[in-house]
Amino acid sequence: MQIYRKVLAYITYNDKLLVFTHRDAPEAGVQVPAGTVEPDESVEDALYREIAEESGIEQQELRLVKHLKTYLYYAEHKQQRHERHVYWLEFVHEPLPAWERSPQ
Repeated sequence: MQIYRKVLAYITYNDKLLVFTHRDAPEAGVQVPAGTVEPDESVEDALYREIAEESGIEQQELRLVKHLKTYLYYAEHKQQRHERHVYWLEFVHEPLPAWERSPQ
């Protein structure tokens, strides 16, 4: 069975965790930036790409605090095995009180 590599980003600012909901898919619930590592892409490159795609936050606006964990997970609803890489990052710029991001 193929293993899909995934990244998850826990981004904090002033002891608050960045979370979001998809405007077009609210049924997905509250989430953190996350996604799939593409073939021939490093885990760290995928981490920053997914953060930018889902939040608009760029790498230079973040400080990597630490790699928290890597673990295997079976996504039963998709019948897939995932290797999940979890990171903690800190937002180092002054954020807007709230923002709306539209996927490109």
